[in-house]
Amino acid sequence: MWSLPACEHLHKNESVLKAKAVVAFHSGSFKELYRILESHAFSPCNHARLQSLWLKAHYAEAEKARGRPLGAVGKYRIRRKFPLPPTIWDGEETSYCFKEKSRSILKDCYTRNPYPSPREKRALAEVTGLTTTQVSNWFKNRRQRDRATEAKERYTNTSQFITTVILYNVHLSVFHTAQLAVRLYSPIVRTPDVFPTGWSSMRA
Repeated sequence: MWSLPACEHLHKNESVLKAKAVVAFHSGSFKELYRILESHAFSPCNHARLQSLWLKAHYAEAEKARGRPLGAVGKYRIRRKFPLPPTIWDGEETSYCFKEKSRSILKDCYTRNPYPSPREKRALAEVTGLTTTQVSNWFKNRRQRDRATEAKERYTNTSQFITTVILYNVHLSVFHTAQLAVRLYSPIVRTPDVFPTGWSSMRA
């Protein structure tokens, strides 16, 4: 790739630069990859692929430095530390590499049908510019999050109900104990039927 003729126009060709970026990524030449991606304003049609290379390269460097795979939080911190350069980003806000417009489309479809068919997933992929796998994973993850939220709410409601019942029983027990104490020790309300047989002779 780097043995191409010394033609400035050829080396500035976007297809050539994209190919160089892919080669640099797979060879582990990440500094060269970053230089290529930051030196040319690429067309929007190539942004998704080049953004993926940018992020994966930074993830790989961080994992090598730390000696362990990155989790979701670690990847989020890398994205914050190394934002996408304007040469491969149109400025639209992204969330986990999904543009807000794409996420809105997916969310709208999810509210109508959380289990889209393979045909619907392919149509969504075409509309959002994502792959079918990305669309499938988004729906899968969203369903898992919703199930976790529902389980948490059920647990919270159950805990609150149990706490309410316990407090009610405690208050009821205290009330009955207080009533019994009043009946036992108040000379005004004391009546023979309150006390066991022989209580009066014992008190005398």
